[in-house]
Amino acid sequence: GSPNLGWVDYAQPSPDGKHYYVSLWGRSGIAVFDHGQSSLTLKNILYNGSAGLSELVAPTEIAFSQDGTRAFVGSGTSGGSVHSFARDPGTGLLSMIDSHAEPAWTPREIAVTPSGDYLFVIQYFGKEIYTFNTGETGNLVNPTVTSLADFNGSLLGIMVSPDGKYLYANSYTDD
Repeated sequence: GSPNLGWVDYAQPSPDGKHYYVSLWGRSGIAVFDHGQSSLTLKNILYNGSAGLSELVAPTEIAFSQDGTRAFVGSGTSGGSVHSFARDPGTGLLSMIDSHAEPAWTPREIAVTPSGDYLFVIQYFGKEIYTFNTGETGNLVNPTVTSLADFNGSLLGIMVSPDGKYLYANSYTDD
């Protein structure tokens, strides 16, 4: 039988369409599926505490570099983190590169430039954009934080233009 995947928060195909990745919010894991002609076949599940993964609690969004060699995942409910992975395009399997945690941080949405060199993170109902320069290694070090304190509302979504020149964010407000 199929494993119980629990509460699925987010699903994303790889850029090449060969694999499908599902964040298992309720199980603190990432499921990797082969994407066949007419079905998905479970290939692997990475759980928090396995394969060098730590702080992968309640994973949320998954984003890929345009070439599909890197994957990024946000996670957490308070005291959250973001993770970078190397992705094998042939097998679809992920290998941990790095993670970055912040106290009282709950990443909601993430976006990556087409090159995979920059990762942007917003948190649930926050007004800050965290920018990581991941460079050639995929390491998540010393993010810069852009505060939108005067912004009326909370950031809800974020995306990078296909050419990597622009960052877009949408918001929620009671006004």
